[in-house]
Amino acid sequence: MSSSDPKRNVGGASEQQESPAAEAEWQSARQAFGSAEALPFASLRPVKEIDEILTKLPGSPFEIEEKVIKGVLTKTWKNLPASVAQFWAGCAQLYGNREYLVYEDVRVTYKEAWQQSLVIAHWLRSQFAVRKGDKVGLLMRNIPEFVIAYFAIQLLGGVAVVLNAFSDSDTLDFCVKDVQCRVLLLDPERLHRIQAIFPRLSDGLGHAGSVEGIAVCPRDGRMVLPKERRAWMDGKLGPLVFDWQELQHRWSPTLQLRPPPVVVQPEDPSTILFTSGTTSRPKGVISTQRQNLSSMPLSSYGTARAFLRRHRALPLPAPDTQQRCVLEVMGHGGASTPRETVREVSGKLKSLLVGQGYGLTEVNGVACGIYADDYVHRPDSIGLPPPTVELCIVDPTSLVRLTKPDEEGELWIKSPGVASYFNRPEANAESFMPDGWFRTGDLAKQDQAGFYYITGRAKEMIIRGGENISTVHVENAAFSHAEVKDCSAFPLPCKIYGERVGLVVVLHKKEALRTIKAKDIIDHASQTLPKFATPEYVHLTTTPLPRNPNGKVIRKQVTKTGVEQALKDGWSSAQSSARDSKL
Repeated sequence: MSSSDPKRNVGGASEQQESPAAEAEWQSARQAFGSAEALPFASLRPVKEIDEILTKLPGSPFEIEEKVIKGVLTKTWKNLPASVAQFWAGCAQLYGNREYLVYEDVRVTYKEAWQQSLVIAHWLRSQFAVRKGDKVGLLMRNIPEFVIAYFAIQLLGGVAVVLNAFSDSDTLDFCVKDVQCRVLLLDPERLHRIQAIFPRLSDGLGHAGSVEGIAVCPRDGRMVLPKERRAWMDGKLGPLVFDWQELQHRWSPTLQLRPPPVVVQPEDPSTILFTSGTTSRPKGVISTQRQNLSSMPLSSYGTARAFLRRHRALPLPAPDTQQRCVLEVMGHGGASTPRETVREVSGKLKSLLVGQGYGLTEVNGVACGIYADDYVHRPDSIGLPPPTVELCIVDPTSLVRLTKPDEEGELWIKSPGVASYFNRPEANAESFMPDGWFRTGDLAKQDQAGFYYITGRAKEMIIRGGENISTVHVENAAFSHAEVKDCSAFPLPCKIYGERVGLVVVLHKKEALRTIKAKDIIDHASQTLPKFATPEYVHLTTTPLPRNPNGKVIRKQVTKTGVEQALKDGWSSAQSSARDSKL
């Protein structure tokens, strides 16, 4: 995919040479939005009025309709493509030679990505007999091949199973078998990780639930490995393992062909993502084509809202004549933002437009968002939902809807993106209501102006840099140490990642306090946990954990005393100004 053309191999922003015309275009766009300073909240145009305008424009991407989907009356985008494959084909045709993927020195246009996805689709169909509805696992870093392979699977009407590249081998084994992946597409790092469980993955070749083929992409970080360094090509791993590049070369003549003929409907399955709940086993979330596509218009809709909130006309598309490698817009999610962070960002980057989104895997991404002026005024809010999303706050015990400002309850979501768990009937019955509402397990409230706030989590999770970490998973890893009698994981506040993993460990004997160190527990847990889930602070004690009359650990008390002890031990909420890798 790389090229010797210097225009196609630009290394970084410092090497970009912007023309005066390009800079003038950007300044014109900035002026169209107006001041980088937040406008007074009272001067902003009402969101309800804006939504009325945007959603009633015939033929626009923001036009909405109400229709019955799986027996539930749902607000949805009227002009969505019927499938992800149709969406991808339209993008490739519309944008052709424009750059689509940027990774290190690699630049890939829409046309190039389309061609490569077409070849992958043909070898998946011909080499591995992948057909509509078959599940193909994607297990690799965020590299160009990941995106291209995802669309290739969609061209076949297959189900792309997106596996967490940082999961441990046992979790990967469980996920692959749980959804019955027929084929795995992975990178060298992940091949090395699953080699220990390779016999289990390929057990019962040809039977339901077994992996029937593996294709290894040779991209390792910044480089494509030469053939002599591709250990999987020596045949020792058996006939199941294929080299990605060899397959691309072998099936390159299929570029002359059209995509494999397959009819895909909006309610056909598209993707499976995994999310961790309060147990140590992940749950697969299976989404239809419509559910998957429902989040596509949200980024541009948010931009339109931000302009109209300021009573500004929407900007016209500008010619794509010059690439800008300058950070102008930033978004985040996973945790609310301290107000001091907003002040710091605004002080350093005057032209920066900042926002955050709130969502879950179960609803296909963002269900609520806040940006620009609203974000500055309410940085601790998750904002307002788009017009296709309904939110409500419900008393988790009585299931009565709460309607008064600042009443705290469980946040429920209804939208065309609400999916379901794969092969989890009990979990579906618990979380997905018959009338289309999804119970998030998050506690929330709504202020007088209608903005929503997350106040806590009913589910016992730690969110580190957007990664959901099951406390049970962490505790199970520590429990396997011979000297550990009891333990409880808790969130440590962190200015960089929002939260980090803390752990209170109760040892069997007082004598062990002299021989066992916190590092021993951390090293032990790291053997079975991904790095982002490994405890970063451990407090050793022989004092029993606080429990309620039913014998359950009182986690709020553990968190309170755990954080207090961590601060006494020198823990800082800003451990380092440099962000360490989560790998």
